[in-house]
Amino acid sequence: MLVYISDSTTQDLNRKIGSLEEEITYLKDLINSFQKYVTIAEKANDIIYIHDVDGNITYTNDYCQTISGYSLQELLSMNVYNIIPSPLREIVLEKRKRRLNGDLKVEFYETYFFTKLGNLIPVEVSSIPLMENEKWYATLVLARDIRKRKHYEKKIEELNKDLKLLNKILRHDISNDLTVVSIALEMIETKDDNLKKKAMKAIDRSVELIEKIRQLESSMSLEENLKPIDLRECIDSVVKTYPNLDVNIRGRCIVLADDGICSVIENLINNSMIHGKTNRMDINISNNKKSCLLKVSDYGLGIPDNLKGKIFDEEFSYGDKKGTGLGLYIVKNLVERYGGNIKVEDNKPHGTTFLINLKKK
Repeated sequence: MLVYISDSTTQDLNRKIGSLEEEITYLKDLINSFQKYVTIAEKANDIIYIHDVDGNITYTNDYCQTISGYSLQELLSMNVYNIIPSPLREIVLEKRKRRLNGDLKVEFYETYFFTKLGNLIPVEVSSIPLMENEKWYATLVLARDIRKRKHYEKKIEELNKDLKLLNKILRHDISNDLTVVSIALEMIETKDDNLKKKAMKAIDRSVELIEKIRQLESSMSLEENLKPIDLRECIDSVVKTYPNLDVNIRGRCIVLADDGICSVIENLINNSMIHGKTNRMDINISNNKKSCLLKVSDYGLGIPDNLKGKIFDEEFSYGDKKGTGLGLYIVKNLVERYGGNIKVEDNKPHGTTFLINLKKK
């Protein structure tokens, strides 16, 4: 049976076929374009994922899977709130609420990415709303791992703190020595040889301290700079500068520190002599498994209980011979810089004991 197709019908079919071919070409171009973007996303060294308005993850790139420790199947069965630490989920919920209310701007912020092993990775996030027919239907998240940046930010912060501490050490310790020089020089007309020697010794010590601080400053860099220090040798060298003080030293230990550890000993001795008015001290060094315990005891006036919690504060001073209030503040900062800790307690029958824990070599 022959079927007659009119010219108008043929023309109409040709138009439809042509339109269909154009649509197929457009879809092919769209697929190729999409594949290019997918390839870029898969090769990126940033975390990339997409979640819908309810937070359900619908896409992740390879790097997201690698850094999170989850497989693609696991991630696609999860909600975005599963990879955000609980304290930060309220913030994300608030951002979602704003977007549902029409606030569709791109947002930039820092947060943490929660891995399968329970690790928290600091990330810098770009959160981009995806639109269809002027309606928000999903969010594209680009998250950059900023662990290295955070590491160096912390190092810079510690370095700045160390530089400030150096300045305080210079102002405090050298000021003490120059005060002695000033008093001695005022009395130089007495032609007292002992006073002249005392003045010269203080000046020499100031020059030496400046050199030590210069060495300490040069050792403070972004690299690890702690080194093995023989604590006994450091104590012996400091005690020699106090010939009128009776000091009993016991023990030996190698600690991880730098040249500033001698300033710790010196400040403790100065504090005991000036404020505690002691003329006798015991310094005991004991070895533990991973640390050294340094016990510095005097037999002076002691520290009142109501002041024990304040003595390490910056610029806190007490007694009739108030100084700058930096000595024990410097001690605490240096000890903590070495990864140690310090506390104070009463000595028996009277006086003060400082207990310092330092890491061993």
